[in-house]
Amino acid sequence: MLFTPSIMDIYFYILHVMKMRTHENTIVRSYDRELRTRFQKEMKNAVDKDRDGLFTIDEISCLLHNIGARDCLSVEQLRQMFDEISATSDNTNSNSNSSQKRHIPVESLDKFFEGE
Repeated sequence: MLFTPSIMDIYFYILHVMKMRTHENTIVRSYDRELRTRFQKEMKNAVDKDRDGLFTIDEISCLLHNIGARDCLSVEQLRQMFDEISATSDNTNSNSNSSQKRHIPVESLDKFFEGE
């Protein structure tokens, strides 16, 4: 004997599937937020090696080297980027030739991620 589902059986099956998908979507969204937060924290830790709350050109250069992207940005391009960011965030430095004195506050990365 072959089972023939009634309209109610089909209706309850559809409801069940919808609840499962809603639950799965909730789990995925939660995981996505957690993963993004963890990535931000790990990114900050990877860049700010001395934990002084500032990103320096040397720290960014080291990160680029470590991930195999050393040739993507020259030190001069990094200096220009730091100068532009410093000018907009009032962190200008009088001695612009010293990469040691150029820095970006770690909080700027938070602002960057919030903009996504």
